[in-house]
Amino acid sequence: MTDDATPDDVTPETDEFDDVIGSEAAERLQMRFGFDDEQAQMFMLLTGAASLFATDGDPTLGEDAERDEAIALFLTALDDPTIAFAAWDAWAEEGLTGDKLQAFVDEIAGPDSASTDGTASSHSSDSSDSSDNTDNTDNTDNTDSTDSSRRPGITWLQSRQAVLRLDSDESIRLLDSVRDSGHAAVLIDLAGLQADASNPIETRDLLEAAGVNIVIDLDAAYDPLTSEQGLGVELAEEIAPFAALRPKAVAGRNDPCPCGSGTKYKHCHLGNELHSLNDRAAWLYLKMMRFMQLTNPYLPGGIVAEMTSSMATSDMAEMLEQSYIPTDIALHEGNVANRFLMAKSAILPADEIELTEQWIAAPRSVFRVKKSTHAELELIELRSRDRITIVGTIPEQPLEVGTLICGRPLPVGQTHRSYGGFVPVDESMIDSLLEACASRNLEIVAISLSQIFDAAELADAFAAEDTPSDDDTPSNDDNLTT
Repeated sequence: MTDDATPDDVTPETDEFDDVIGSEAAERLQMRFGFDDEQAQMFMLLTGAASLFATDGDPTLGEDAERDEAIALFLTALDDPTIAFAAWDAWAEEGLTGDKLQAFVDEIAGPDSASTDGTASSHSSDSSDSSDNTDNTDNTDNTDSTDSSRRPGITWLQSRQAVLRLDSDESIRLLDSVRDSGHAAVLIDLAGLQADASNPIETRDLLEAAGVNIVIDLDAAYDPLTSEQGLGVELAEEIAPFAALRPKAVAGRNDPCPCGSGTKYKHCHLGNELHSLNDRAAWLYLKMMRFMQLTNPYLPGGIVAEMTSSMATSDMAEMLEQSYIPTDIALHEGNVANRFLMAKSAILPADEIELTEQWIAAPRSVFRVKKSTHAELELIELRSRDRITIVGTIPEQPLEVGTLICGRPLPVGQTHRSYGGFVPVDESMIDSLLEACASRNLEIVAISLSQIFDAAELADAFAAEDTPSDDDTPSNDDNLTT
């Protein structure tokens, strides 16, 4: 291009360049989400508009007819569950979900769907309003293209925003109002609510209605930290063991229901019995993780970054990302467990509410191994001198008696579980770690624990220098968490 080129000379080249960039972006989206060309374009328009709206506000959508056309397109995009889920993930990654996104949600939902507190809500709570919209692809056939009152996609989005405000009642009301739409995202989130209530059969049925593959190999290991199969499939994995094996009746027909509801057994859980709390304890931890994935998915990653900021290599960061240590810190010191209880107290069974309260109170601390077998791990807490027994979640190989470890055992009945794992501790770190754990401050705990990994990295470095071949040197990484 020459110095005397005119704007007209530049425009074709610029347009061609923009087309190339747009095409490459669409191809990446097709690979990541399985979009077709139209879905990719609608996704980019929807997410891009939300980002601009958060920055520039109202003018982003244009004027009058242009505005109506844009809103109609966004409502249609959200009525596609694949686009809706992908958009939510993109907004979460961008840090827009919650307050920053709410103005955009209110705008495309329209004034008729604004609630009394100024936040978006469904126009109608009568689920029969959407009973004629059983096909996701035809949701606009019987409504004005800019009328959001019966659109499942925008209602689902409003529901998720309500979850972030810890307004579970509003979230449930919104989802119920479009239950009959057949919108997969709506059904999957309704399934999540049934899972929170420990109703695996209802959860499975809703997932099946949403088109989720519910045939799960129970012999295959399920790890929510590494699973990338999507919310619906991950939820199916979560509830599979409980849906496959139904518990026996645990009370007489006219006895009070053991769930704590206060109603008779025959009117509550007869035929839909809860599994024992001992069996549901691990499920409760998974529920907390699922809640965090929705409300603050990047908190564990931020904790890993804080703990490994001074390290020279990425080995420790990769090991931490694959462990449950950052997750447990996020749940406890990051107050996610408190928010979970606030949001889910009306949904969780009474005994799980009580257990959650016990877990919130359970301290992180330093322990000395008293006894270690393949069946249980006996520890002495160094501050209180209390002795606890951990079962179910113990190291594959017994630990040496006297070993010092740091972690947060969680009470379940008369024993404890250690879903967050342990890290080995040097004698010289005891006092500082006890003080940090007592603070229950996320940053203080993360920085204090990072000293353990700094020391481990330094030890690895010295070992590498003293050893001729890396192949002959066993890594310490495998023994850092137990």
